[in-house]
Amino acid sequence: MFSGEWQTNLIRCFPCGPFWRAICCPCVVYGETAQRLRDPTVDAEKDNDECVEFGRDYCLFSTCALDLKEHRAEIRRRYRIKGSPANDCLVSCFCSGCVVMQHDDELKARLAAAGVGSSVVGDQYKAEEPMQMQMQIQAPGRGGHQQGYTRGTAQKSGRGCDNEAQEQGPQRC
Repeated sequence: MFSGEWQTNLIRCFPCGPFWRAICCPCVVYGETAQRLRDPTVDAEKDNDECVEFGRDYCLFSTCALDLKEHRAEIRRRYRIKGSPANDCLVSCFCSGCVVMQHDDELKARLAAAGVGSSVVGDQYKAEEPMQMQMQIQAPGRGGHQQGYTRGTAQKSGRGCDNEAQEQGPQRC
């Protein structure tokens, strides 16, 4: 499926949202990527330890490149991507925002292709079928007018009868 190459580009400016998020809030994206590396089936926590540590290293010590280099090496090792520690170090030092975004994109792409991951990986949330109101009108002498609702194919009337009970007659309801 994937070769021994990066599947995502190092430099990507569009769509703008992920680009600016990686540039302005790299610690958040880094933390989400760290969570995916650790356990792709769990949603990323907003204030995970990696996010805090990366933020501290980025803002106070300017040593975030070391964290990025380690992540890059882990991703390369896990997915057998060609490269070298020297390349990892140089790219992490001089293109940190782009590296953060590439790591995030790469993990999302590979996990989605493998069918692994939480809703964060591909934003695959699907809403339930909405509840719909239905009016059921019976002929005079059979109980008059009833209101009911459905969810999917199950139906209930206002008196607590399901479809099967209604089909068996009003005496069952």
